[in-house]
Amino acid sequence: MKKSLSIVEYYAEHERYKCGYCKKPDKSYSHGMWAHSLTVSDYQDLIDRGWRRSGKYCYKPTLNVTCCPSYTIRCRALEYKASKSQKKILKRVNKFLLGETQQCENDGDRKMTMSSGQVSDNSEEGNEQFVEPKRDPQNINIQDVAVSQEDPSSISIVKRDVKGTSLNRSIYNAVPASSNVAPPQKDMGMDITKAPCKKAKLLRHEKRLQKLKEKGVDISVLINTNKNNEKQIEDIINELPEIVKHKLEIKLVRTTPPSPEWLATSKETHEVYVKYQTRIHGDTLAKCSEPKFKEFLVQSPLLEEHSEVGPASGYGSFHQQYWLDGKIIAVGVIDILPKCVSSVYFFYDPDYMHLTLGTYGALREIAFTRQLHSLCPDLKYYYLAHCPLTYGSRSGTRGEAFVGRSTELSGFSGQYPRENKPVSRRKASARAPRHLTVGACVL
Repeated sequence: MKKSLSIVEYYAEHERYKCGYCKKPDKSYSHGMWAHSLTVSDYQDLIDRGWRRSGKYCYKPTLNVTCCPSYTIRCRALEYKASKSQKKILKRVNKFLLGETQQCENDGDRKMTMSSGQVSDNSEEGNEQFVEPKRDPQNINIQDVAVSQEDPSSISIVKRDVKGTSLNRSIYNAVPASSNVAPPQKDMGMDITKAPCKKAKLLRHEKRLQKLKEKGVDISVLINTNKNNEKQIEDIINELPEIVKHKLEIKLVRTTPPSPEWLATSKETHEVYVKYQTRIHGDTLAKCSEPKFKEFLVQSPLLEEHSEVGPASGYGSFHQQYWLDGKIIAVGVIDILPKCVSSVYFFYDPDYMHLTLGTYGALREIAFTRQLHSLCPDLKYYYLAHCPLTYGSRSGTRGEAFVGRSTELSGFSGQYPRENKPVSRRKASARAPRHLTVGACVL
């Protein structure tokens, strides 16, 4: 049996292109490479080191140079607890499915206002952007690439020299196990060497418990009671009765290689994408053409893999289709990897904006990650798209930011101040470090 290979074509360091967030030309810097094929384990290693993919193009922002530094956000799905506002969104969708609330006629055109712990659904800020290389990749027949005799587990890399000729080489385990992060300085964000500050609400709760303890009250009973009464995402989702007015189904379809289910729904999926991009982000129809849509959200370098200890669907690239009464209203583009579910993009029909589907989809993807964990114990993380520090992540999800050039992590709450000015210690605890020493390109 022929062993699967990861074949990538490395592009120039510090490649400059238009920033998808601040829109400045040639101000965004990143390392880039075209992935002709990637095994899921190799891509897992890449995203753990700050890489992301846009179609078949993989890139890693050069954090100390680029205009809007973006960090990979990792959520511990098993420990995640939905906020009060997020639970309200889950209940809002439930009420709609029960027929207790009606769809507003002007939902597709109204602007979503921002509130604490929630991100505007109609803004490009915080969403994954379509990143494409400045040059075309080489035509490589991956079937003809042989496994290196010296190192069968190596990644095959194709790199161009200055004259444009091709150089073949193999790189294995090129990422150092640790990195030296510059020591924190004044007004440079959170000090990762210290424990994050606690919220005032939590401090008051601890003080109240301490007083009860001094009075001889068994506080362990109170703590366990609160934990048992707290509803999880799945509890709210499963509150719906069997008979509802509107039926919502979530179907998982493989896109690479294209499955029969995907081919049968590709046209309808593209129509929802066009409505979302034109009405929410103001894109032209030319930017939302079917070839560009497939290049961005359908084509993937990830190879289909199946394992005895993996999910029944296998690993690779998928679309999660949200079907409401027989039609697609939203699609989540995800990669299922050995240790995580990675969110690539999410789009929805603007006619259902009142349901806040961006946040709802993120919560359902976290629940999906937990479901996969029950079958695959190693799969326990949910990765969000790249998120700049000046913008909020999709759905305000709390998690960890990958910093530096290794797998070092820093906690954050999912909402960032918009001003680039010094913040208080309490506010700084919700921020990942901005100024980090980033070395040469590593894989």
